[in-house]
Amino acid sequence: MPVRAQIADDWVERTEGSQVYRFPRVTEAHQPISWIDATGQPAENILGSPNVLVLEGVWSDAEFALMQADPMYASGILWSEPA
Repeated sequence: MPVRAQIADDWVERTEGSQVYRFPRVTEAHQPISWIDATGQPAENILGSPNVLVLEGVWSDAEFALMQADPMYASGILWSEPA
């Protein structure tokens, strides 16, 4: 069963040509089924370090278990429940 959770994480910025993409770091390591920025901050307001956001996402059971075991992200899990 999928797991819904909120995670405190930081933004990553990538530039491809003239396009700038910002996304939560955890989504690279543990790809969610879906996610939203629970803080609702506009991308243009994202500053440098520290740049913490809270994202709410849905992960597969297996991917969420890997995230819980990952020391880089486990401490950022705020809550979780079956989706």
